[in-house]
Amino acid sequence: MFHSSRRLYSHVPCPAQPECKLFNCIFSHDVTAGAGAALATPSLTNSTTTTSAPAGQAPIKRQQPPSSSTTTTKATTEHVKPSVPSPSRPRPPPPDTKTVIIQPVRSNPAPFRQRQQLARALADALRKSGSSPTPNRDASDKELEIASKTSNATYGNSMKQLIVKVDKTVPSNELSQAFQPQGINAISGVRRLAHSHDQLKQAGYVIDMPDRKVVHEAAMAADIGYETCDRCTRHYKTDSKNQAVCVYHFGKPFSDRSTQAKTTKRWSCCREEVGGTAGCSEANFHVFKVTDPNRLASQIAFEQSSSSSSSDQDGVHAPDAVSLDCEMGYTTLGLELLRVTVLSFPQSNVIYDTLVKPIGKLLDPNTRFSGITSIPDDAPRFVDVRSQILSKFIASHTVAIGHGLENDLLALRIIHLNVADSAILYAAPGDLLRGVRPGLRALTSTHLQREIQTAGSAGHDSHEDAKAAADLVLLKIKNLAT
Repeated sequence: MFHSSRRLYSHVPCPAQPECKLFNCIFSHDVTAGAGAALATPSLTNSTTTTSAPAGQAPIKRQQPPSSSTTTTKATTEHVKPSVPSPSRPRPPPPDTKTVIIQPVRSNPAPFRQRQQLARALADALRKSGSSPTPNRDASDKELEIASKTSNATYGNSMKQLIVKVDKTVPSNELSQAFQPQGINAISGVRRLAHSHDQLKQAGYVIDMPDRKVVHEAAMAADIGYETCDRCTRHYKTDSKNQAVCVYHFGKPFSDRSTQAKTTKRWSCCREEVGGTAGCSEANFHVFKVTDPNRLASQIAFEQSSSSSSSDQDGVHAPDAVSLDCEMGYTTLGLELLRVTVLSFPQSNVIYDTLVKPIGKLLDPNTRFSGITSIPDDAPRFVDVRSQILSKFIASHTVAIGHGLENDLLALRIIHLNVADSAILYAAPGDLLRGVRPGLRALTSTHLQREIQTAGSAGHDSHEDAKAAADLVLLKIKNLAT
């Protein structure tokens, strides 16, 4: 064991007393004659320690190093500087996820596949508009928020309206402003594009109010109880509870020219060759669609837009132009109105949008095309919805804008002759006579560089379709000025 030298000589008095000033002197400075050492307690506020000395000598004062606590206290007292926090660097935003993430909610408003398709469509819209640096993450968060607050009757429509709002690739206001310098405004331009009665009749519009006698005969013929399925074309009895399974293709035939050998007709839904199989989809029941205006009138009578509306009496003039789109579903009366959307023109702001309670019993909401999964019990009735439209939004002077609008007016049982139909405006010469119409999705992609109806089996959105038709008409008006 080692011992320090200080300990060996600690009992020997320092020979250099009282002049010794070594701080760590190995000799004792505490020895007194005939008495034990009496150490003085050092003061915390003094830098000098006084020790006892042998008899007859003055007390020894040894220099002590300054205490750290004393120095700190003194320095703090003399130099008080305010503490300035160092600026913190902002954290970089979290990176975007590789794909959209669908999180579970307590009451699931839609199947997982539908939620995923709509979230992806929202992410694509965010990415295309450049409004978000993390489109997948933001789309996932927004989809979760909507899924938590909506029901299965409103979820799909809420998501689609948000997607349309975000997608600003070709905004309507840019199109409407494009032709203002040439002196042509949107209203006068759309009036120039309105179709003649002959054009409307050729396109399948109802021009005249159906004759009552013919309507009665159509009603009698419909009482037989047999219909042709609108999906599989099978003839079936409507009141039969043991119907055969409905096997069908929900797409349309198209000409496949991918091979140089020959052109093949295929179904757009599954790309199977036409005639190869009965169908790629199945349903447990058949549905039908009524297209004869006389029979439609026997179910619900038509009404014609009037030059004087109740809105005029209230001091509110019906708009000069609106864009319109409807969604339909299958009921026991055929294909009925389930949703109607009316937009202002040319701004494309929603001025009326509602689900509609059908007159017949709902069999299939036709979700793949309508985007509707169910109708709430408190939805407004058909007669009330039509009354609202005719009294506030469509008068005889109003130019109704849409795509294939004859189908929407048939569903509403409205006769209106002031129409600008994008399907007619963009049809190739001779197509109307052959019953060929350009699709709204293809026209929007080609002329507006915008993709619509991207939700797949989640269906279409009447707001999105009405806006697309209005933008296509605006583009035609722009061409009038050049």
